[in-house]
Amino acid sequence: TGSGLASDWSPYAGSNYAHHPPLVNGLHVAIASIFGIGEWQLRLLGYVSGLVTIIGMVVLLRDLRLRWSAVLLAVAVTISTGYFWLFARLGLGIALIVWTVVAIRRLVEATDPSGWLTGAAAVLSFATVVSSWQGMALAALLGIWLWSRRGFDRPTLIVGIAMTLAALAVGGWIASASGIGSLVAHVEDRSSAVEFGVIEFVIRQLAYFWLFLPVWYLALTIPALIAGLRNESTRALTAITFGITVLFSLALFENSYVHEYWNYPLLLPVVIGMAVLFDRWITSGRRRPMIGLWLVGLAAAGWLGFLSLGGTSQERFEGPAAAGSLVEITAPAPGQERAFFAGVAAPRWLSYYWNLPVGPLTPDLLRTLPSETRAVLYLEDLPSWIPDDVEDYALAVDGDYAVVEVDALR
Repeated sequence: TGSGLASDWSPYAGSNYAHHPPLVNGLHVAIASIFGIGEWQLRLLGYVSGLVTIIGMVVLLRDLRLRWSAVLLAVAVTISTGYFWLFARLGLGIALIVWTVVAIRRLVEATDPSGWLTGAAAVLSFATVVSSWQGMALAALLGIWLWSRRGFDRPTLIVGIAMTLAALAVGGWIASASGIGSLVAHVEDRSSAVEFGVIEFVIRQLAYFWLFLPVWYLALTIPALIAGLRNESTRALTAITFGITVLFSLALFENSYVHEYWNYPLLLPVVIGMAVLFDRWITSGRRRPMIGLWLVGLAAAGWLGFLSLGGTSQERFEGPAAAGSLVEITAPAPGQERAFFAGVAAPRWLSYYWNLPVGPLTPDLLRTLPSETRAVLYLEDLPSWIPDDVEDYALAVDGDYAVVEVDALR
């Protein structure tokens, strides 16, 4: 309660940030309460979520009565994508979404569902709604699917009540933490800032796909989606999960344009379709499809090795980790009231380490700041007014990041 219901961003920002459902915030508070505050505690939720996502995909695909070999290959292909490798550990990822799909599908198929299954579906539905906006929308579609198959029976009503209570809880949290008006203003600001057209939007989405999905995966994506939609047992789930991804990409187009992770949930309908496609290839017993399966498996293994050992790991994990190590062993100047930066994107982490509000370093500020004021620089993306040899005058350097006194920039 002393942290704005886990929405307090000080000293990074002067107002609470409550623009997303609160489950991730609450889980981080719980983890910190039990294990203390630290980096591994902060990472714990994301890594556990990634593992739970993998298990959930296997369970879902096996529930669809697909062969183990097809299931394991489809999941391995999914894990080997940049989307999964980078974003499965972002908050809760799609872990709850996957398990809610598993539970709702079992309810749909069950003639006389047990109380345990109904309760699990209700709890997972509640958790999914309070985890993300995309989870909330998907849960609504799954609820409609459940109603269309079972009518207003007891399990459907229990799940529906759980979803409704969860939506009310999200609204109550936002209203208490920052106010509904703050969320509305945030959406309006995002929408009014749009400075791109349809062509630019499409090019950006294709660029994200090209960046995070290997070419052989992209080649399989459309055939996989078609296979998932043609298969009677997977048609509804493929349509629901794919439809939500497309809907959120188009309805919140500014977010999908800015955030490279926005279409990450696309992996769920594609993994369903790929498992169906691979199962069909195995069933055929023909030589060419079997060779294709081996090639896909080798490509997935090779690409996973590239992600973990190649430039992606350095750029996305080791480099930023160097920045954290750098500012952890340095400190702002005595009396410094703001953590300045140049070339650094979204420097919330800098605010965390130095316990100061942050601000960009500009030429005008440079003339007025005390000489000993310190700033963090990302050496690979510096503005043109900063000298090229600034690294030679830095107080400390780690990887592509440096800490300097502003006097060295004058």
